[in-house]
Amino acid sequence: MAQETVAAPALSDFARQGAVYDGLIRTLRSGSFVHAYLISGASGMGKRTLAARIAQFLVCTGTDKPCGVCPACMQAMAGNHPDIIVVQPGVPINPEVDKGLKSIPVGEIRMVNELVGQHTFVGGQRVVIIQRADKMTPQAQNALLKTLEEPPGHAVFILATTEPHRLPATILSRCQRFDFHRISVEAIVARLKVVLAGVGREAEEAALEEIARAAEGAMRDALSLLDVCLS
Repeated sequence: MAQETVAAPALSDFARQGAVYDGLIRTLRSGSFVHAYLISGASGMGKRTLAARIAQFLVCTGTDKPCGVCPACMQAMAGNHPDIIVVQPGVPINPEVDKGLKSIPVGEIRMVNELVGQHTFVGGQRVVIIQRADKMTPQAQNALLKTLEEPPGHAVFILATTEPHRLPATILSRCQRFDFHRISVEAIVARLKVVLAGVGREAEEAALEEIARAAEGAMRDALSLLDVCLS
């Protein structure tokens, strides 16, 4: 059965949320991890990137995790690791779920529960990333809660959302939470300069600052605007 997966971006794409990342990675490298993480923040803050990096860390078979060179890391970065499962509205892993749905129905979470209850394909952890977790229906939330109450030892859930208040307290209380904040104009400009250098292009400082202000603290939006300008 085909499973939706996600590629893990390079750390350089995780601009200026590094303090969150560094603290989390230190915790993971100490051998300590929880079975559920919640990443919240406005769109374009880097939630998907952090989720992908956590997943890559957990499946990495290298010594300095995430090493980026072992077969597991290569699969994670390519978006085809069999033990990384992504759930999101409109892209169901359950073939019986309507692809046109804008919510995450209970059938999706039941499929996830079934998958995490099985042995991993490679070993180590099986990671489930639920993007736009606030879109789970009440029935789906209840189904997820049952697994979060007694998760399999190899299962790790990562919930990403712009609206954490839409999740019930029973789920929130079982997650280690990371809140993202808007990125400063200075940090966005610095990242845009790195991107421009990588493609052999230049731009005036004032132009980059205008793009950064228009992005309103979202790195993803800033990169999209830069791409439009270059085109």
